Amino acid sequence: MPRMFQPITTPVMPARRDMGIGIIGCGGVVRWGHLPAYRNAGFNVVAIASRTKSKVEAFAREFGIDHAYDDWQRLIDRPDVQVISLTYPFDDDRLHVLRAAAAAGKHVLIEKPMAHTRAAAEEMVAIARAGNIHLAVNQNARFCPQYWAAQQAVAQGLIGEVYFVSHEMQNHQDSLAWFHEGYYPKQERFQLIEYTVHHADLVRFWTGVEPSNVRCTIGRRPGQRTRGEMLVALTMRLPNAGLVTLVDDNVSHKDAPPISRFRLEGTHGVIEGTTLSRTRFAIRSDDLAPGEHEFNLPGDWFPNSFAGTMGELMRAIHTGEESTLSAADNLKTLSILFDAYADAERN
Repeated sequence: MPRMFQPITTPVMPARRDMGIGIIGCGGVVRWGHLPAYRNAGFNVVAIASRTKSKVEAFAREFGIDHAYDDWQRLIDRPDVQVISLTYPFDDDRLHVLRAAAAAGKHVLIEKPMAHTRAAAEEMVAIARAGNIHLAVNQNARFCPQYWAAQQAVAQGLIGEVYFVSHEMQNHQDSLAWFHEGYYPKQERFQLIEYTVHHADLVRFWTGVEPSNVRCTIGRRPGQRTRGEMLVALTMRLPNAGLVTLVDDNVSHKDAPPISRFRLEGTHGVIEGTTLSRTRFAIRSDDLAPGEHEFNLPGDWFPNSFAGTMGELMRAIHTGEESTLSAADNLKTLSILFDAYADAERN
């Protein structure tokens, strides 16, 4: 008899949601990601901090947060803050905050990418271990309904042993005015470390194995405004001799809708899906009834996946287990990106 498959796409929340959260940083991702998601999930945000007093006070008013600071140390010093949501983008700033949080015994959820250099990432892992705190990374793509459903299908053996993974992203951020108002387009490196980090992490999340033989080419659109690379082609080898291909194009035509496509092929079936402006999830499996099975998945990537990552960290804190999003695990994802930059530079 054919098996049944019904993915769970609503993030599983921890048994307790009352841990006090302090948010450090008031960037756009906090406004449209963290704060709406935490509010929808019923999390307890008690304080927020940013260098700009007027900005942090405006955020506090907008989201009903009682305490706003232009000095992040005052937030860390609060006894009712148990978890820090750290959104500052630069490694030096993050290391300063992380050292203070670890000294105060506060757990931390840090934005992806955890760090922009291997040395900084390794130091962050060491600080968390020495301070005996949980340090988790906000790899929120894992909680996008289509990506999460794919992991469940693979884990349940519906497509057998995975031997081919492909992910292709098309977007047009280089043509967007708001994008160029921030720090992203000024960075020497961009697409690999800021976007492909999601896709490389998904490969590990889906397959449960560590890819090798990283090969990468990076490129630029003629006349692009962003300083760093916006075109990426990355391949990897799976331990069973299978293949991974990741292709990012973030300088597509300004009128083309953003889309991400992915495909996983296994010895017993195939999974196909899309995210962003158009969403789709479908499976063909020897274990299901013949034909394609398409699922209309509830939920969304933005902002609710941010509740998934914070909820996973809280679960680990309550149970004492290592988070599936731990910094130590994420260092393996980042190593793929650092190896990819090294290969691109060699070539």
